[in-house]
Amino acid sequence: MTNLRIIAAVCLVLFGLAGRAGAQELASSFEQLAVLVKPGDKITVLEATGTETAGRLQTLSRDMLMLATPAGPRRLAEADVLTISQRRGDPVLNGAIIGAVAGAAYFATMLAIFAHDDGGGVIVPTVFIGGMTIAGMGAAAGAGIDALITRRQVIYQQSGGRTRVSLSPVFGHGRRGAAVTVRF
Repeated sequence: MTNLRIIAAVCLVLFGLAGRAGAQELASSFEQLAVLVKPGDKITVLEATGTETAGRLQTLSRDMLMLATPAGPRRLAEADVLTISQRRGDPVLNGAIIGAVAGAAYFATMLAIFAHDDGGGVIVPTVFIGGMTIAGMGAAAGAGIDALITRRQVIYQQSGGRTRVSLSPVFGHGRRGAAVTVRF
């Protein structure tokens, strides 16, 4: 029973350490956005009108961006842009950490089980080398998996300094009216 408590404690500590390693960068102005993107990058812009436009960034200034789209160039002022997102890879470091922790937890569990079965006669160098090997394999697997993952990540969000009010018609079975949306 003592070994099971040790296994549980080791697993809890190791998995508790495997937090999110990558920080998400989010710009709130076009000046800050210039650090995150460069001309030629593919981005998706959500405009204040609700229109979503994908294209390549041509130019970016303090208050305006030019986007090359299949329909032609599109000029957007900072005030007209709610969010900008970009396809980005998952941070490889967090996958490596999670994989290493999972490998170490697996090894600690196996060590406790085998140490109990053979009367506790486990050789220290074998334990150390085995633990490092399994943790390294877990880290490599986690990093490899994260390298394959890409997702759309918001990299710019309009600062919340302005209040926006929108009015939309509502029609439905037995309903007629208007919906008012207020964004702060």
